[in-house]
Amino acid sequence: MPREQLLAALQRGWGKGLTATDMVDARPETLSQEDMGDHLRRRIAYNVDKDERITGYLLLPKNRGAEKHPLIMCPHPTHRTGKDMVVGKYDTPPKDKTEEYKRSCRCYGAELARRGYICFAPDTLGFGERGPLTNDDSVQRNMAAAHKALANRVPGWSSHGKAIWDLRRAIDFLVQMPEVDPDRVATIGHSLGGWYSLWLAGADTRIKAAVVNAGGNLAFRKELYESSEALEAYLSGKSQQMHVNASLWVMAIAPRPLLYMKALNDLDNPDYPNYIDGFRHMSHFYQQLAPDKTKASPFAVYVHNQGHSFDMDARQLAYHWLDIQLKHAPTTGAGSSASQRW
Repeated sequence: MPREQLLAALQRGWGKGLTATDMVDARPETLSQEDMGDHLRRRIAYNVDKDERITGYLLLPKNRGAEKHPLIMCPHPTHRTGKDMVVGKYDTPPKDKTEEYKRSCRCYGAELARRGYICFAPDTLGFGERGPLTNDDSVQRNMAAAHKALANRVPGWSSHGKAIWDLRRAIDFLVQMPEVDPDRVATIGHSLGGWYSLWLAGADTRIKAAVVNAGGNLAFRKELYESSEALEAYLSGKSQQMHVNASLWVMAIAPRPLLYMKALNDLDNPDYPNYIDGFRHMSHFYQQLAPDKTKASPFAVYVHNQGHSFDMDARQLAYHWLDIQLKHAPTTGAGSSASQRW
């Protein structure tokens, strides 16, 4: 099945949203900048459509030199503060070692910037600065209010579809930066950020590699991988859940490199018991599409027992895997500040 046909069916679950005719000039603007020692953290405002201007953190490593660098999109997990978690920004110190550890498991944006990557972490709809209830820290109530506002503005469009639209609009202006190599763009995410990384990679071929940790349910069905007729019948049905079938988004990403990380004991996202068999079929599917079938499949899997978390060993594996896929030599240390463009 052509990728375009598969993608159109999957995106149907998001509802009818904005189209190319609704795209506007992002007009990125630096609102503030902080020197984090080994990288700069800029708070950027930009347009995602004619009615909404949002913010994100752009992390720029120091001592980058004149060469172009890979760009990593870093969508955040579910948390009221949104993008702040990914860059390690908190208003108060951790109350104990447990909280300190939990914070470190969500700080993949800052860690990758220290490794020499240019990273971007925006707020998604309902989180951080996009939480419509300014005096209410409830994630559920802010998400509900944000969804209601979106439904009034673009009836029938889901917040997931809007989130991927917004991430793609960020890529539009980020790849125009002289520091960014547009041929080395990747995405990484945990939990909700994992879902968004999976969907973003499936929807946008500018993403050359994706890391998904605890990104939802695999929902593997063997017949969809073995029979084109079964796949077409499934996609032509009226299921409103096909857009959350992660195994089909793997199809949409193939043959671009994907690292899928899953915990055996993830109680937040329990899965079907046959997902190990699913990984085997997905790897074979990737191998069939690979331009060089003598090389290992660019579909990689890490199965762990750390629950709904992104522990240090998983993060270090992910970072090294990205180094290989994006042909990036990791760097550390601080140096002179970078030039400001916006």
